[in-house]
Amino acid sequence: MPIPLEKIQVVQDEIERFHDDEDNDYRNIRLKITTDEQDFSFLNKPTHTKRSVHYDIEPIFDLAYQPLRSTYEIEQASINNVLRRRYIAHWGLPEWLGDNQFLLQKHRPPAYSVRECLISIASIHSETVNIWTHLIGALCVCVTYILFLIDNYHQMDLSDLISFSFFFISAILCLTFSTLLHIFINYSPSVLVIASKLDYIGINILIFGSMVPVIHYLFYCSLQFKTIYISVLFVLSIVSMIGTSSAACSKPRYRPFKAILFIALG
Repeated sequence: MPIPLEKIQVVQDEIERFHDDEDNDYRNIRLKITTDEQDFSFLNKPTHTKRSVHYDIEPIFDLAYQPLRSTYEIEQASINNVLRRRYIAHWGLPEWLGDNQFLLQKHRPPAYSVRECLISIASIHSETVNIWTHLIGALCVCVTYILFLIDNYHQMDLSDLISFSFFFISAILCLTFSTLLHIFINYSPSVLVIASKLDYIGINILIFGSMVPVIHYLFYCSLQFKTIYISVLFVLSIVSMIGTSSAACSKPRYRPFKAILFIALG
């Protein structure tokens, strides 16, 4: 028995209505997902008049689908960050790295990589001037010391050579320790503490070493007074080393005290 045309039309209408309902439900679901989905576009835009991060962060969804990277790949990515000059502002630094509030921009982020710290020497950031002035100074003093020995080794007394050697070696150590501090200042908190102590020790060594030739020639004819003054200065330098490199004096508020101590010592 043939199916009446009216029933066929009713069935077709029901099928079309069912498909329309499915399409509407799908569109509603997509609309809900789109409206509920968080917008991460702010990561690629500055949120401050002075940008804290001087580079664009990778899209969060792309990172979610990236495979786990090896230590070498992470280190290479960190080095690429340096080569692209990725820096942060002072207010974006961690507490252990942000004790100098007068340097507002171009800070290197924490590195945790020796290679990244060394590669950053060739870039421009908040420590560039400090690194190169101390590094070039150390090299110049080293070359001057070698030339001094070549020219005066056979002409000066042994005591004169020793007194000048104290000065040159102490200057080389001071400038070298300061260079290491400014290169590895962003490596890690523990390395920062060690490098800061070396820096203060180097300053005390330079003060002592620069005073040795002065005392040597002031009391050139009096070995007794020369020995007394150098011994007293040596003891005071050791006390100053211990005091300035101690944890109690490591806070920024003790900087004036350290400056007064250095001036009084030298």
